[in-house]
Amino acid sequence: MYLVWNMQEGQARGVGTVKFLAMDEICRIEVVITGCGKVQGTYPVYVLSGDMQSLLGEIALNKGKGNLYIKCGTNTLGHKAFPYRQVTGLHIDLKTEGYLEQKWLPMLDSVPKKNSAREESVREQRNVLEDKTVQNESGKKLKRGEEEKVRQGTEKRQRMLEEEKVRQGTEKQRRMREEKVRQRTEKQQRMPGEEKVRQEIEKQRRIPEEEENWLNAAAERKEKRMTKTTAEPKREAQEEPIAPMSEISEEPETKQQIKKASDEVKPPEKNTMTLHPNKWQQLCAIYPVVHPFRDGRAYLSIEPRDFVVLQERYQPMVQNSFLLHGFYHYRHLLLGRHQQGKNVQYYLGVPGVFYEKEKAAALFYGFESFEGEVTPSKEGSFGYYMKRVQI
Repeated sequence: MYLVWNMQEGQARGVGTVKFLAMDEICRIEVVITGCGKVQGTYPVYVLSGDMQSLLGEIALNKGKGNLYIKCGTNTLGHKAFPYRQVTGLHIDLKTEGYLEQKWLPMLDSVPKKNSAREESVREQRNVLEDKTVQNESGKKLKRGEEEKVRQGTEKRQRMLEEEKVRQGTEKQRRMREEKVRQRTEKQQRMPGEEKVRQEIEKQRRIPEEEENWLNAAAERKEKRMTKTTAEPKREAQEEPIAPMSEISEEPETKQQIKKASDEVKPPEKNTMTLHPNKWQQLCAIYPVVHPFRDGRAYLSIEPRDFVVLQERYQPMVQNSFLLHGFYHYRHLLLGRHQQGKNVQYYLGVPGVFYEKEKAAALFYGFESFEGEVTPSKEGSFGYYMKRVQI
């Protein structure tokens, strides 16, 4: 609502606003004045109720601007404690500068006026009539105050019953959820053990067949290789220079050649061979032992189809493009065992020539280092790109 400035000269204009809000037994009044000329000083603020007024507080104006915020009870507005339903306006006395005022309709049909003795008498008679006894549901006579107590007690019991029903329903739902969670947890705890047993049985069923296949295949290949030398693999016998993997890995023809090399795995024929208690000893009895670095280090010469001897997570390397590129040109790979104290580590070697670009390609495909006869390796020197594996 707007505050109107009524000046001494009879002029009037809006200079501010007033907000009047009553909620939860609390009344909030906010007055904001922004355009009251050059008025300076502190002025009283009144709330109006009909022809009467009650001092609410004071507002300080500085160059015509100021604000006031008051918080009080809904039935105690001003020093005369007007009920907020009977308030009809707000008045600010500016003395020689006129006054600010805003009026509105009351929330009741009538408001108190001066000399309202008759209305006070009527109000007292009404209260006397309300104090007469009334009948409750059981027929017992109760005064107005006692009837209110009975009503409040009944409502309280009803609320307690409703709250108890809600609580019981909530508790039942909570127990049902907890039971479902418990059953699901027990099922999940049982499942890993059952799954582990099933996988172990399946593994034990596959192991004899797989071991027999690769042992027989390896024995057959060893018999064929016995007619050849088991010395160092040939390095010079190349009809044309071998292009580095980093330069040809994207050529379609090379990809077809690599795929052809990876597919050169034929099903072995049945054969028999004595099993050793140590897996490395078993492999040494099957595959040719070579010394590619002309020192005491011994390696096994293997092919991609022999990757069944590696742990399962390393067997997908049979599709490694860098590895197949080296095998396609040199027709062999290395498997070595290094032991330092109790620490045993196995390495897979791919033959190739050392170049910086080739080294970068090897690192990209998962290989960790380059081993050659000369340390450090020189550009163009032959050796093997190594990667750690497990058997």
